[in-house]
Amino acid sequence: MNDVTTSLTDYLADRQMKPLELMTPEEYKYHLEAEHFLFVEGHNILVDDFTGRHFAATKEQLDLLIGWLQGLRGELFDHNPKDI
Repeated sequence: MNDVTTSLTDYLADRQMKPLELMTPEEYKYHLEAEHFLFVEGHNILVDDFTGRHFAATKEQLDLLIGWLQGLRGELFDHNPKDI
């Protein structure tokens, strides 16, 4: 395993996160609300919790990000394919 894989494994274990495809909607919601994916940091910037990458610094940028994500919605499964 490389350093990034080890770091990710440790990160997920620390937050008790399963792979996304194994999470129930309730578990996913918990991790969203616990800010294990994204959070707004002290300078009011939307940040990825694992990498620290910035995703939006203004409401306008956030609206653009939300719109872009909504455009991807049709490419995803309605439900976990393992549940079907």
